[in-house]
Amino acid sequence: MMEKVTGIHAIKVDQQTIDTLKYLLNKAESGELRSIFFVDKYRNGEVGSGWAGQPDKHMIGELEDLKFNFFSQAYFPVEDK
Repeated sequence: MMEKVTGIHAIKVDQQTIDTLKYLLNKAESGELRSIFFVDKYRNGEVGSGWAGQPDKHMIGELEDLKFNFFSQAYFPVEDK
């Protein structure tokens, strides 16, 4: 006889996050992706960050562009005319 399973709740997942991670994993396993910076956020609100591989000065420049673009879109969205 099987035990009754309790305490299971539907967990909402972010499909875009899953798809992006699968895409990046595929690139890493093929040897194409060599380094990555990341910031992660969990269901309980905790956040973290880190990197893997050997980031270089070009990646740091891209990281700064990413920050600028994120803040620009988040706080100063372009209005449709």
